[in-house]
Amino acid sequence: MYWRVRKITPDMIFKQYSIHIGLIISLFANFLLIATRPTIPKVSVDLQQAIDVFVRQVTQNLLDTSYISYAQATTDLLDGELAPPVVNMLRQQGLIAKSDEDLRAQLKELTDQRQVAAVKIESVNLLGMDKQNLTVVEVKGKVAVHSSEDAGPSAPVNFLFRYSIGAKNDPDKGGPEMKNGKPVLMVADFKDLSGAQQQQQQQQQ
Repeated sequence: MYWRVRKITPDMIFKQYSIHIGLIISLFANFLLIATRPTIPKVSVDLQQAIDVFVRQVTQNLLDTSYISYAQATTDLLDGELAPPVVNMLRQQGLIAKSDEDLRAQLKELTDQRQVAAVKIESVNLLGMDKQNLTVVEVKGKVAVHSSEDAGPSAPVNFLFRYSIGAKNDPDKGGPEMKNGKPVLMVADFKDLSGAQQQQQQQQQ
């Protein structure tokens, strides 16, 4: 008795083990992606809480068109909550007053109309830190406006804002400005994603 030796060719091996080879290649590629992916620094719990409070306040100020609090909300934005490039961008877009005269004119119009605004923040989502060590945050919610010229309150409008948050620099100390032992936060970049959000919702419907 003898064993017959079977001749094995490369194409036979490929057909038999192609699935295993593909799996190994896939695992190896995923390992390379994980190994080469840049690490994003984590945000401490204390900083997360401070950023949560800060972006809620900034969002309220950005959307505040109530005649009672509009002037103070705009002043807070201009006096340190927004970095100068963000102020210039929002002024060009007409989202905040371009000058003191413009602020007074808008306040008079709001007062004449007795306009009030209600802002509801539904979620604050910290997305992590970018390459500039800025914390990226998305704030989602609704805003409704009512004035004496309206027959009734307007339907709530959805908004989705993305902020890049950093610490305000103190040139005298050569580091971040501190208050009560915590860095003073500032919006270094801002994007209004509300339009994209509404389009996505319409497509889903």
